[in-house]
Amino acid sequence: MPTPVLMDWVVISAYSSAAWLCLRAKVIASRLSNKKEAHFWWLIACLVLILGINKFLYFENCITYGLSNLAHSDGWYESRRTFQAEFIVLIIFLLTCLLLGILYALKNFQWALRSAAIAFVLLLFLVILRTVSLHQIDELIFPDILGIGIGINWIVELICNLWIGLSAFIYLKR
Repeated sequence: MPTPVLMDWVVISAYSSAAWLCLRAKVIASRLSNKKEAHFWWLIACLVLILGINKFLYFENCITYGLSNLAHSDGWYESRRTFQAEFIVLIIFLLTCLLLGILYALKNFQWALRSAAIAFVLLLFLVILRTVSLHQIDELIFPDILGIGIGINWIVELICNLWIGLSAFIYLKR
């Protein structure tokens, strides 16, 4: 298991903060007797927390290495790129359907909830994309853009968590 670097801790803190703000929004929704919104914020808080634990424990790396070992042992490692590309297309399709379904289900909800849902689906896409680990995509999302070990993947992860947290904060201040 890799040793966490400073940016890992920053991102893990962002996950924790976003989850905490979602829990606060859940409490407010419960006090307002809005069970549907309370359930939504509870779900988002739990899912964000799970993604944060995933980041902390490097589950993505375990899955990536496991799939790589499976591809080697089953003899399809050399043709894995086709599988990865098809899988990414499938994930894009499924997450687009998920997002559209969520937005439809939340059409009568406040914008803060819909906004948090959009950010969460984007965050989930990034996590799945990293797990599939297509080298061309890795080169795109993992470059050290500032020369100090900060890659686009961390920036996107931070932005999505900030977006979720800000959506919850806006909900709290309504």
